[in-house]
Amino acid sequence: MKPNSLRFIIGLVFILINVNLLEAATTYKWRDKDGNTVYSQHPPNQGDYETLDSARRHTYSRPDNSPAPATRAAAESIDKATTAQKKQAGVAAEDKKNQDMRNQTCEAAKKQLQAFTVYRRMKDKDGNVTTINDEERQQRIDQAKQAIQDYCN
Repeated sequence: MKPNSLRFIIGLVFILINVNLLEAATTYKWRDKDGNTVYSQHPPNQGDYETLDSARRHTYSRPDNSPAPATRAAAESIDKATTAQKKQAGVAAEDKKNQDMRNQTCEAAKKQLQAFTVYRRMKDKDGNVTTINDEERQQRIDQAKQAIQDYCN
């Protein structure tokens, strides 16, 4: 082979490779719903768009009611399901927390009822022992019974 032929073949291969690379590097341009110009490697799911490449420019129109591709619909469905699961998990955690608090309040009320039924001497906040009269004792017993009724189910 002559050196000129070899250069010609190498040049031709180089040109063909570059043409294929340029063809693969298509960019799409369109306006989103807020009026912003968007450039992307993929065309939009709906609406008009324009292809931008070094070889040619084309403008394509799609009807606005055309369905979104399956991948986009699947992604939206997954997002909705994930959001619903997170919300449900948050509600379940809150319900468990509330039930735990109810159980603690119930147990405290039962202990108070037992203490006021059996004992007349109580410790105050400061740790001082005091004797309560029958009227105050009965009020505290009634309060404990009401708390048991409200929180123990």
